[in-house]
Amino acid sequence: MALEMLAAYYTRGIHTDDLFCSLEIKHTLNYHKHLNAHNTVCINFNDYFENNGTIHEGIERLSGYLLQDLRNTFPNVCPEHADLPLAFDMVQQTTGEKFIFLIDEWDCVFRLKKGRKQEQEEFLSFLRMLFKDKTYVELVYMTGILPIKKYNTGSALNMFREYTILEPKKLGPFFGFTVEETKKLCAQFRTLRLEEVREWYDGYYLAGTGFILNPRSVVEALEEGVCWGFPMIWTVFKIRTRFLPR
Repeated sequence: MALEMLAAYYTRGIHTDDLFCSLEIKHTLNYHKHLNAHNTVCINFNDYFENNGTIHEGIERLSGYLLQDLRNTFPNVCPEHADLPLAFDMVQQTTGEKFIFLIDEWDCVFRLKKGRKQEQEEFLSFLRMLFKDKTYVELVYMTGILPIKKYNTGSALNMFREYTILEPKKLGPFFGFTVEETKKLCAQFRTLRLEEVREWYDGYYLAGTGFILNPRSVVEALEEGVCWGFPMIWTVFKIRTRFLPR
């Protein structure tokens, strides 16, 4: 959902002001500057690497589709037999255009190809060649459950900053709904009390931010007027006990 939201905001050629005009971002200084103003590439790596094919085959499929998109969008710019990084570079040099890359499930290769070092290295090499020190890259935003630092061999992927539940840094308030945001939503919907919603969905405590609630669960509960599933407090308890000394 986060990737789709960013794609809706950044992507050039569409008009999504109606999705954001009632939100706080509307009041930020650069809201209109970036709204629907960027060439945006949105990819779910699972679509290319989840099947039983090799990593090389997945890279070939992904590169083929992106090259075709580039040639359709920027005709007569990309050389016929150019590889993917060269094609993006030619577009940038010829037109001055840059790109935002939004990637979901960046780590699927490491989850699906456990122990297959050669294929993992081929995938890391692909990411490095596509993103590292490239003038056509305006932003790369990648999501996944495995830390990219774990696979950072030398300077391979040192251009990324990592934000996690344990180290959210300045993005902490945006990992979910804060208590104050949830309080406002409860007042708006008037279907459930804040205390009840917090008991069920108060799942994470982030340093410097406080408790964070699951956005999808909160919205569904408020719209339906009832909480579903099991209270998140039990999940929190189990997670915390894992770190207690035996």
